[in-house]
Amino acid sequence: MKQVTINLYSFSELSKEAQQKAIYEHKEFLLQLGEESENEDGEMITEYPDDYEDDCVIENIEANEYIYFEDGQLASCTTYTGEHEKSGITELKFHGRIYDITNTVEMLPRSVAFSIANRFYGSDYNMSKSTFDNAVKELGY
Repeated sequence: MKQVTINLYSFSELSKEAQQKAIYEHKEFLLQLGEESENEDGEMITEYPDDYEDDCVIENIEANEYIYFEDGQLASCTTYTGEHEKSGITELKFHGRIYDITNTVEMLPRSVAFSIANRFYGSDYNMSKSTFDNAVKELGY
């Protein structure tokens, strides 16, 4: 058997080329999704913009804390939150299998490792870097 390590990255950790790929693919997704709004009659409608500014796309990527492979391809990850029975767990679906990557802090970007630290420090999403670093250190990473 051979073991392989897969590195996953936050958007900011990607190369410029990989970031451009991530922006392009997410922009295409957003354009297909459209924007829902209420018209003057109170009915919900979906409008499809012609384009989005890159800054808007990047803001959406970062707000959703997407995780990528090195080339900018979106990794199929789910981070459970709130009252879900798996709250605090992050899973990666890769080639049809699901892997719990919650405790692999050294492989994960700060944004994902943050959710691990929050399991021990509560849901203070504004914790300082030093508090975060202490949480990760206590976990043995």
